[in-house]
Amino acid sequence: MENLRHFIALAAIFCFSTMPSVTATFWGDWGKVEYCPEGKWAVGLKLKTERNQGNGDNTALNGIALKCSDGKWITSTVGSWGNWGGNFICQSGRLTSCQLRVEPPAKYQDDTAANNLNCKCSNGETLYGDGTSWGEWNRWSNTCSNGICALQTRVEKPQGNGDDTALNDVEFICCPSCVPCALSGFKMSPHVMKFFALTTVLCCFLMPYVTATFWGDWGPVEFCPNEEYAVGFKLKTQQSQGDGDDTALNAIALKCSGGNWITSSEGVWGVWGREFNCQPGGRLISCQLRVEPKQGDADDTAANNLRCDCLDSGPTLNGDGTSWGEWNEWTKTCKGSIVAIQTRVEKIQIGGDNTALNDVKFKCLE
Repeated sequence: MENLRHFIALAAIFCFSTMPSVTATFWGDWGKVEYCPEGKWAVGLKLKTERNQGNGDNTALNGIALKCSDGKWITSTVGSWGNWGGNFICQSGRLTSCQLRVEPPAKYQDDTAANNLNCKCSNGETLYGDGTSWGEWNRWSNTCSNGICALQTRVEKPQGNGDDTALNDVEFICCPSCVPCALSGFKMSPHVMKFFALTTVLCCFLMPYVTATFWGDWGPVEFCPNEEYAVGFKLKTQQSQGDGDDTALNAIALKCSGGNWITSSEGVWGVWGREFNCQPGGRLISCQLRVEPKQGDADDTAANNLRCDCLDSGPTLNGDGTSWGEWNEWTKTCKGSIVAIQTRVEKIQIGGDNTALNDVKFKCLE
């Protein structure tokens, strides 16, 4: 069921537009987010593809590179197989929307995951990638009005004697969509930009998400087992350290309907607080994150608290985290339920400013 579920992420809302996100196949790990130089945007793409191996193991799409408006090429994680194909460049304008070709899990047959990519330019031109043809084209993403500025890819490592798939999914970051930030000299740093991903649209609907602070790495996606769903949560929090280094929220755990608890990455500080559970028969459907924006030379804490609503229309479940920062807007209601979690946690900064948990994504099943 993994390819039928969608991400929602919670965090700070500034002046950027949110792009819809859905997920393709789910093997592999997310690489680094790679940005065009500040003030530049993507104007073209090229693909690294392994051609048909006959009866051998096919991996199809292995890498995606974006050409920036200053001529620089950027890539995130790239698979080991295949060769780079042709350059597909907008005659004018910038990349604004893309479409991924994906083969869903083939069970006992050879899996290829992502196969090809098309993108649209702001001048109305469509760039057709030279990848492979397994799977189907998914819907186009909504138009990114100010263009695409960065990308991040999910790539599976070589599986030895197993079935290799290489590139499984991609996320792009949209350029800022409002003028005031740019005019004020605000640096387009990653902690204020929004992700959108391209892939299968099956029985789920998309929840927009925005990103909080951007320190640390994304941990594994953890699902409730056996088609269970989230009915509650608890928080791991470090309370105020006075003049010391505060990290505030360190982890989020979801309680599944069968009684199991799931967590993604966790910070090392703090203790677990109390449980917050929906009324009997309820399930988590929407959440809101409290975030402290970057403090410059002062102490950063990043994410501070979480609260969620339940399908049973009972009272809001207010977490017992800390109070720095501000509450951001609620996500749109998930018609089904939240079934999985992924957190971004910064590793220990020896001698530096620690922030622990920075951001969270949930998966929603309709």
